[in-house]
Amino acid sequence: MDTLASQQPGTKKKKYPLFAAVLNFVIPGLGYAYNGKRGLFAFLLLSVAVLFFIIFWIAISRELSLSYSDEWPYWLQVMDSLAYLMIGLAFAVDAYEEAEAINNESSEMQS
Repeated sequence: MDTLASQQPGTKKKKYPLFAAVLNFVIPGLGYAYNGKRGLFAFLLLSVAVLFFIIFWIAISRELSLSYSDEWPYWLQVMDSLAYLMIGLAFAVDAYEEAEAINNESSEMQS
């Protein structure tokens, strides 16, 4: 009987919250695509592309204007890494909770 319920229109496939979290941590937005939020994934992908373009532009202009002996300060590198880690964890937690909500919603529909 479970197979019939899973094949009915309006029912959703079971999502694996930990998998969605890992996907969203590795590539922000990929967990949303896994959860079926394709519009949000496209928005995040575009945002990341713009961010990479800005970073690339800054790096190129920095190389053209400064000598090779100048380097980014160590504290700035640490802050950058911590910021990426915190953003990745926030996306991972959100994708995890979203996958659980999808599973709870689909189990309520089957009841």
